[in-house]
Amino acid sequence: MKRSFFIAIALLTLIAGKVGATGQTPELVVIGRDTLPILQLPLDGIDDGMRSRLMDNLRPEGADPSLPIFPISSSLWRGYRGIWQIADGKLYLTGLDNVDNGDEVLQKTFGEHYHNGRVLAWWFSSQIIVPRGDVLRWDGVFARTYDTEDFYYFEGGVETKMERVENYVRVPGGLSRRQDPFRMDPYPPVAEAAAKVLKGKILSTCEGDYRVTIGANGRISKVEYARSGGNPKCPKKLKRKLKKLKFDIVKWNGKPYEETVPLNL
Repeated sequence: MKRSFFIAIALLTLIAGKVGATGQTPELVVIGRDTLPILQLPLDGIDDGMRSRLMDNLRPEGADPSLPIFPISSSLWRGYRGIWQIADGKLYLTGLDNVDNGDEVLQKTFGEHYHNGRVLAWWFSSQIIVPRGDVLRWDGVFARTYDTEDFYYFEGGVETKMERVENYVRVPGGLSRRQDPFRMDPYPPVAEAAAKVLKGKILSTCEGDYRVTIGANGRISKVEYARSGGNPKCPKKLKRKLKKLKFDIVKWNGKPYEETVPLNL
């Protein structure tokens, strides 16, 4: 059963690659009065037997059991959307959105572990990242990083620690890396700033399309041609010209990362 499910996911992934990736719907977590999106999928950690029961219970009544369960839509490949709750220092599964009989599915799947409309996520020993700010970057499908994020750590569904992380760090004298994360902009602010510094300082022999990498420390770490060919001395020359530039630091879920942007000369 599990093999058929993942074959279905693989097929849809292949199709998505041909027609254009579709942004995936995140899970939801309730904390106090707040309902927030999360990109972690805690149900991925249940054992094979429980996953098989979940898939069987999600299957529409009368459907051919030999066929895999295909997702509801291209924006929800997994076929369901988990509703979670962090309360009393524990992580609970409280429902399945996009499923007509979500409560019944939970009860049939988890049996005696289903109490008062929720299931303690006893299998989950990892972290939940809760957004507390605007989106900074998006990978175009699912993964995102936000201005501020709360990291909740769990062991066996019991919270062990919570910490707040700031993913945008202003550097004194640093250039802004703010941009619309949902716009595929070929000339983001970083590239524009670099172009201004280089204006009038590069020989015509170095005109062309480049990729400039902003390192984890906010400095230019690499310059290369966007396509093969060109004067091999130019990337090194450009890097020397850009070495004094410094940018604000962007983190992805708490970790500084390198970001490559286009630069046209």
